[in-house]
Amino acid sequence: MTINTVSIPFLTRTLTHNIELEVKSREEFASMTLRVSSTLQELWTRSKSCPERALFKHSKAMSTLLVFPKNIRIDLSTGKMTNGRLVLVMGHKILSIGFVPFVEEEGIELLQNNFRVIQFHHHRLDSILPIERKGVCEIGKSLFGCPFDAEIKRERGKAVLVNLSLLLLFDCKYSSLALLCYHGPIPPALAVPTLYIKPKSLPIQLEESSPFVEIPHLKDRQLGIMKIPCISYEGFKQKLHVSEIFKDSFVKGKGHLHRANCTSWEDNCLFVFPRDCSVSSQEPFKGGQLFFIQGPHQIEIGFIPERGKQKANREEVYSFHRSFLDSANVVNRFIPIDRCSRLSLGLSTKVCSSPGSGPHLSEVSLFLLSSSKTDFFGLFCKAGEYGLTSMDPLSPGEGCSTSNRLHAFRETEQEEPPKKKVRTEEESAGTSKAVRDEPCPFSAQFVSMRDHSYCSTRHLDTVQTGESTLLSCTSETEEERRAIAVRGLLGLAKQPSQDPSS
Repeated sequence: MTINTVSIPFLTRTLTHNIELEVKSREEFASMTLRVSSTLQELWTRSKSCPERALFKHSKAMSTLLVFPKNIRIDLSTGKMTNGRLVLVMGHKILSIGFVPFVEEEGIELLQNNFRVIQFHHHRLDSILPIERKGVCEIGKSLFGCPFDAEIKRERGKAVLVNLSLLLLFDCKYSSLALLCYHGPIPPALAVPTLYIKPKSLPIQLEESSPFVEIPHLKDRQLGIMKIPCISYEGFKQKLHVSEIFKDSFVKGKGHLHRANCTSWEDNCLFVFPRDCSVSSQEPFKGGQLFFIQGPHQIEIGFIPERGKQKANREEVYSFHRSFLDSANVVNRFIPIDRCSRLSLGLSTKVCSSPGSGPHLSEVSLFLLSSSKTDFFGLFCKAGEYGLTSMDPLSPGEGCSTSNRLHAFRETEQEEPPKKKVRTEEESAGTSKAVRDEPCPFSAQFVSMRDHSYCSTRHLDTVQTGESTLLSCTSETEEERRAIAVRGLLGLAKQPSQDPSS
């Protein structure tokens, strides 16, 4: 029986659709009409007919992202691609993916460049590493050869792909379209860190100066709390005079050359700090000094850079915490590398404390963002009081699986190494499949430093002890709740009794 179409998923940030891909023979694909601008048509005429490229770089490669030119879209009302044709090409025991540009509207021009290929992002790609990116040619036909074991079969009256998964993705921020090709089943999606409005509470304003202020720290998918020291304005000037990068100028009487870069916070603004500024469990903060400045009228953020740093690369910022930041219309601001910076938080922002939490800011929410893939960090500003949870934007009402929750743990005074789990031979045999099928958990442990100035985060493979507060809620069955209660009662029964008089 002849197979004419194959259905594949099409995902925007929040919506899921299905589109039908036509199945063509080699002869039918070669005869498909090409329609582009006259200039591109001339270039295509002078080029080769249609060379076929391998879809995957080598035999062990698992994923490839094909990024289409600008102005290639999907019409949701019809489920068809506009200004181009994406088809599956059946050859002699070989399956290929073909694309033909076909401009349907006058004045529309297809555009492809390296920037579009690099900056494309969709949160569905977070669970897939590494990904090879390829730009689809806007001049003429493109043909990508699939692995030899990829084929189309009919199962239960429906045409399906075997040993190959295709997922059409739309980047809402840059209006880009791309096709994710995976050799086998695509790994499950990871939950996305998402903002939520904190419930109204009665914060208690601190009358005395607080030694630090706590702000959330999100490193990749690990949530922690960062303690930023609080100093006075005079204390900040003293720090500036003794800093390595500025102290020589003050000694020579040229301190006026280093006036602070003063700016104000903006809603949905990401302040990008210079290179080599990072946070880790071994060195809580390096690359400069970050403070909260408590002035007589307002609170500011002060930053003193170290010597010899460089500004962060804009191309790296394009993919920096995109899944988290794409929900907001973020504006990037780069912190200077040769001047100190002071960021005003406004007259209404105060340092407050609420029951069960440490000193924090009111009226504005700050989030410290870092990644193990970059050597810089960012400070995201949001008007109002927000917290972090995790969810799948495609299924916001379904919550998250247990392994995809964001956890916040209480501080511990001493760091304890995690216990190693002894695995059996049966568990070892299924390790590769478990790693492929299960998403990474969100977890962090907070370790209080001796000087109480910072608090770092560290990833834990398993949660062993400690009370935790879940920032995302999922429904639990009655049996699970009863089992948890029974385990708690058994744990209390095993504890040795204490003499009240002791």
